[in-house]
Order: sequence, then C-alpha cells, then structure tokens
Amino acid sequence: MRTRLLLFIAALSTLCVSDIGAQGPPAPEHFLMPVPASIAWQGGRLAISNATTVAVTGAADDRLKAATQRMMRRLESRTGFTMSRAFAKDPAAATILIDAKAPGATIPTVDEDESYALTATAAQLTIRAPTVVGAMRGLETALQLASGDIAAKLIARTQPMKLAAAEGLWESGDGVAISIGGMPSRNA
Repeated sequence: MRTRLLLFIAALSTLCVSDIGAQGPPAPEHFLMPVPASIAWQGGRLAISNATTVAVTGAADDRLKAATQRMMRRLESRTGFTMSRAFAKDPAAATILIDAKAPGATIPTVDEDESYALTATAAQLTIRAPTVVGAMRGLETALQLASGDIAAKLIARTQPMKLAAAEGLWESGDGVAISIGGMPSRNA
C-alpha cells in the first residue's frame, strides 16, 4: 500500500508553489496549469494515509468546503486510502491546511485575485490564498502533483522492474526513497 503513494508523496512534498496567477514568465520545468509565477523545489516527504486530515481556516465558505471535499475524494481515488469526511478542529495538527483570507466575489470576476502559495513539508501541506477562488486553484495544483500516481500504481503492480529502472534503483525493498530527476549510478 505504501508503494502506491511513492510518486505522489515525493512530488507533493518537494514542491513549493507560490503566487499562482501572478505576473511573470512561465517556468519550463513542470506541466502545472495555470503556470506558477515561481517554484522552489525542496526536500522532504509528506505522508498521506487513512489518518490524513484537512483543516480550512479564514474565509471557509460553502464553496471552499465543497471544493475541499471534492479534492479529498479525488485524492482518495488516487491513493486508495479512505480519509475522514470531517474537517480537523486543530489547523496546526491537520495534514492539509487551507487558509483563505477573504471570500472574494460570489461570482468570480476577471480581476479577482486568484493567487495562492502552496508549501509542502514533512508535517503539512499548506495552501494560503487571499481569496476562496485562489485557495480552490491551490487545491487543483495539489491534485495535479498526484496525477502521475495512477500510472505509477499500475506499473508498480504489473512491471515492478520497469518502475525500479525508471526511478534509478539498483536495490529494491519496502520504503525505498524516490529520486526525481538525476542520473542512476551504482556509486550513488
């Protein structure tokens, strides 16, 4: 079960996306849409499991709560874990924290601020946005980071040697670390 999450955890926990929707040249290193204004890759892993919880703070209106529930159901389908339907009471202890400062327009407008910052550490995935629409965009980016997970699950189950080669692994086993990018080497 843990190997099913390897690509998702590595991608999610190593990405810090900020100011989506802001002006700036697109970064060519990824396939995220909308294109982030900036990305800072970091190390570490965020564990996703049955115990994963979500807290929504700030302007937690019905749109954001519904979008968060949809994101969690989609995350469940990608990971195979069943997660709590209830929102966490303690934001600091939640696995995923979504914080929208203001509700924004009831019907989104062309000039509404849709920016957000997505930060993943070993303890928590945090999405902070000035508006609910920005937080909703952050939820979609978090799911985009998990998009390769379904294909990886299939390869892990049907062609484990191909997955090991794709990850540059010389030795296999449970809980083996993932490398994103780089060149495989026996000496590494």
